[in-house]
Amino acid sequence: MIKITCENINKTFYSELNTNLYQELKQNEIPIASSCGGEGVCKKCIVFLNETEGLPPLTELEIRAKLNQGERLACQLHLNCSLTISTTYW
Repeated sequence: MIKITCENINKTFYSELNTNLYQELKQNEIPIASSCGGEGVCKKCIVFLNETEGLPPLTELEIRAKLNQGERLACQLHLNCSLTISTTYW
C-alpha cells in the first residue's frame, strides 16, 4: 500500500500501486481543481509535492504545461511511492 498525506487538509489515505492520483483524491473526497474530469486537458489539477525523488518522469502533457519544480498534474501521476502533497481547489 502507498501512503498519501495531504498536508494542507491534514488527511492521509492509502492507495494501491500504480493507481491514478487524481482518481484517488476524488475517491477520498479530497478537493482537487479540474474542469476536464481528469482527462489532462485543463491542467488545473496541480498538486504540490514535498519530494519528487522516485516518481515516474513527467508526461508529455506535464512538460507542455510548464509546471514549476515540485508540481505535478494529479491526472497524469500514477502512484509508485508514498507522497506528501498539498492540493489547491481554487
